[in-house]
Amino acid sequence: MKVQVYCSYFLLLCCIGFFSCGTDTQNEQKENVATVDSVSHKDSVKSEPTADPISFDRTDDYTSRIIAGMQDGDTNPYKAVSEYTSWKKFAATMDSSWARVNRQRLGKMRNWSETELENLSATTVFYPFSGPDFIHATTFFPKADKYYLFGLEPIGDLPDLNNKSEKDVSAYCEAMQGALRDIFQRSYFLTKKMSADMPKINGVVPMICTFLVRTNHIVTKIQPLLLMENGQTMNWVGTASDSPKKLPRLVRIDFLDTDMRKPKSVFYYSGDLSDNGVKVKPAIKAFLDALPEGCVGYLKSASYLMHYESFSTIRNAMLGKCKAILQDDTGIAYKYYDSAQWNVQLYGVYTPPIEEFKGRFQKELDHDYKDSSRVKPLPFEIGYHWGTHKDNLQLATKK
Repeated sequence: MKVQVYCSYFLLLCCIGFFSCGTDTQNEQKENVATVDSVSHKDSVKSEPTADPISFDRTDDYTSRIIAGMQDGDTNPYKAVSEYTSWKKFAATMDSSWARVNRQRLGKMRNWSETELENLSATTVFYPFSGPDFIHATTFFPKADKYYLFGLEPIGDLPDLNNKSEKDVSAYCEAMQGALRDIFQRSYFLTKKMSADMPKINGVVPMICTFLVRTNHIVTKIQPLLLMENGQTMNWVGTASDSPKKLPRLVRIDFLDTDMRKPKSVFYYSGDLSDNGVKVKPAIKAFLDALPEGCVGYLKSASYLMHYESFSTIRNAMLGKCKAILQDDTGIAYKYYDSAQWNVQLYGVYTPPIEEFKGRFQKELDHDYKDSSRVKPLPFEIGYHWGTHKDNLQLATKK
């Protein structure tokens, strides 16, 4: 999420609208068909494989890997791009950054989630105010089938680097590296910085796809969608300019775990999910109402938006639909977790909010954190207090 005002309103739902992942040139390349058996990646999530491999077009996966700084053998149509000196430097930097964030944060999160979150059996993850942050959603909930993300950033599309000069490729890689810097270092995005970064990398789709392949997944399809007024989605093959103006646009990115071979999807919705935003887009309210009962919510670095009455619709949707919610203190205000309906486990250390949000101090939460019998340690850093080792999480589960 983000420190300044709302870093991307929520991420939930099913997939983005405009842009059909790929230019005409990319569409011509869509003859790179593979099965899961033909793809080999290390350290993927361990689970029982399905019986039959799944056939899919690898064009989007190839593109995702090249913009993530990953080479994928001589069959990759971006082999020429991977020979550029600037790309090799970018790939080395990405490898180093990814190794560091895995060592310092993600590895610890995975180990923690195996003990603290395993019993949640999360199949659907609802992550408002996420922006393109798939990385933490999949780290905490690796076995989920569907991830719904919401943000303010535009959807965008994957680039076609084969049609770019080495200078342009170098500029794109530099922009991607800059866009990822905060999520790697701080664990969240800065809203104002994201606004400047998005035009340079063409929206959130490249970032989500980068996180997918870097977390050992295979991108199989990117499908633009429209959200209908009844809360259902329909595929969209047009452009942003000719789509129905009143219908929200989304994107669905389908992917596979290499060991599981089980189709999964991440959906991203770009738009305002404040009460006013939902009011002018009634399809969003219909979608929230249609969410499955028993999903798992996740909130991080959410600018305390759901503390305000102007975000009551999304707050009530989460409290009503979720069987569990993992959040830091920037998510749903602690006072909304009725003790008659929720059990709340506290983790880490509660300290007053950072300067930008100093008015959001929660007396009730502070009181309960002072009872050491209610608090478990948090073995990693996450959220606005990065670098201080004074981070917090709360896990609320319905009774």
